[in-house]
Amino acid sequence: MGISFLAANAGKESIEVDLKTADGKALLERLASRADALIENFRPGVMHRLGLGHEALRAHNPALVYCSISGFGQDGPLAQRPAYDQIIQGLSGVMSVTGDERTAPLRVGYPVCDTIGGLTAAFAVCAALLRAKATGEGSFVDVSMLDATLATMAGWCRTT
Repeated sequence: MGISFLAANAGKESIEVDLKTADGKALLERLASRADALIENFRPGVMHRLGLGHEALRAHNPALVYCSISGFGQDGPLAQRPAYDQIIQGLSGVMSVTGDERTAPLRVGYPVCDTIGGLTAAFAVCAALLRAKATGEGSFVDVSMLDATLATMAGWCRTT
C-alpha cells in the first residue's frame, strides 16, 4: 500500500464483499439497511444488474443516500464508456492547460479528476444527508467525473 492510500484511509475499517454471490449481496443489503449513505463507482447499470441498485437498496432503507460516481454519469452518449482520471483530464481540457507550446498536453501529476469527482460526491452526499435527516427520505446522487471537472475549468481551456 502506498503512503497516499494509507494517509487517505487512516482509521477506516474495510471488508471485502463478492457482490456476485448470494452471501455477498445479503451482506451488502444488511449493511445498507443501517447505513446513512452508500457510495459506489461501477459503470452505470452494474449495481442494478447485481440486484443492488438504488431502488433495491431503498427497499431496505428508505432514508439511504445512494451515490454513484462514474466517468460520464448514469445516462447520455458516453455513460457506458469506461473512464479513469487521465481520460477525464483529456476530455475536460485539463491537459490543455498544462505544459507549454512544446510539451502540452500533459497529464497533471496527481489524479486531479478523481479528486474533484470525490469532493463533488462528498458535498452532494452531505447535502442529501441533511435532506434525509429532515424528511426521512433518501435520494440518489449521480456524480459525473467529467461534469465535476468541467465545472472547475471555466475560462481555462486553450482554444489553439
